[in-house]
Amino acid sequence: SHVSEWITTGRVDVGLLYNPEAQPSLEITPVIDESLCLVSPSAAGSPPPGGAAVPLAELPQWPLILPERGHAIRKLIETQAVLAGLKLDIAWEVSSIAAILDLVIAGHGHAVLHASAVAASGRADALQARPLVAPRLISTLCLAVSAHKRPSPLMRQTIRLVTELVRSLPQGAAAQSQPG
Repeated sequence: SHVSEWITTGRVDVGLLYNPEAQPSLEITPVIDESLCLVSPSAAGSPPPGGAAVPLAELPQWPLILPERGHAIRKLIETQAVLAGLKLDIAWEVSSIAAILDLVIAGHGHAVLHASAVAASGRADALQARPLVAPRLISTLCLAVSAHKRPSPLMRQTIRLVTELVRSLPQGAAAQSQPG
């Protein structure tokens, strides 16, 4: 990913990555586990229903708007679909999470994202996020720093603050934060 490349080349000091692959140049610390959800437009004029879970086996019945190939979420969904023998209906491939949510709200399909992405969008009232289950798809958000650079006191403080901030974000009922 771009972020891991930026850390390795020293362009940035710290980054957040979902399900990063092990690399000798990176020191990776898991921060939180998040469940993936089926994100749909909420019914017009009514509050989003309190997330009834969606079995993974039902995913092929929805046209999906997914991140481009290579994205951590896309890899996780496609791997699980193959293992379950499912053929997904991928209607759109979009690189930006904000654009994916725009398309969902406009009625062009459904997304598979974390509940926190919906919460962070500021448009949770127009969307409903229902956890995917059987199996539950867990994505781990990790903090990454260079394995070859000694962190300065400022950097250690930044890492601590970023970790606290991420753990305090609304995760939605579908996700579990790791203890301390």
